Amino acid sequence: KPFTKGSILRESAVIALFSFALIVLIALITFDAADPGYKNIKSAGEVNNYLGVVGAFFSSFVIYLFGLASYFFPVFFLVYGLNLIDRKDHPKSDVQSIAIKFLAFVFVLLSTCCLSSMYILVSWVPQDSGTGGIIGLEINRLLSQGLGEIGTTLLSSAIWIIFMPIFIGFSWLKLVRLTGKSVITFVAILGQFTVR
Repeated sequence: KPFTKGSILRESAVIALFSFALIVLIALITFDAADPGYKNIKSAGEVNNYLGVVGAFFSSFVIYLFGLASYFFPVFFLVYGLNLIDRKDHPKSDVQSIAIKFLAFVFVLLSTCCLSSMYILVSWVPQDSGTGGIIGLEINRLLSQGLGEIGTTLLSSAIWIIFMPIFIGFSWLKLVRLTGKSVITFVAILGQFTVR
């Protein structure tokens, strides 16, 4: 099939999204609280972030706001890149799909922030924002006032479980079936070795 202008643009967009996902991931992985950043403004002497001062400021800002959930941002760009690869030539349905996936991403991000602020402790995350970031602390505070800790956990978990397959593009039922088949196959293989 010959190259068309649309396919070349789509391929370029996929490469850009994958590259951006990798850049954001590197900035987040090499986050160091001692680097200059959003809450630690100092002269840029020795910066440990692999992307320099820009990476240090970006990672500190995103981790301060979203905590551990900030690692969903590279996944976000990766998912959109994969969607462009699988894209059919129906622009109207693409816009709807992108909007639905973006909404699902927002719900996954916010519920992860809330759950992280409640249950995960990590020493390298800024102490004043916690593992769920400022957003996670605020969501947790607001929901806990009305629902309590158990209600907040159940609501956030339900939102995460509902919207994660929409965002990533998988089915929980297929995942359970695949896991079941894998376990059965593993047990059968293990049984053949123990019989001998």
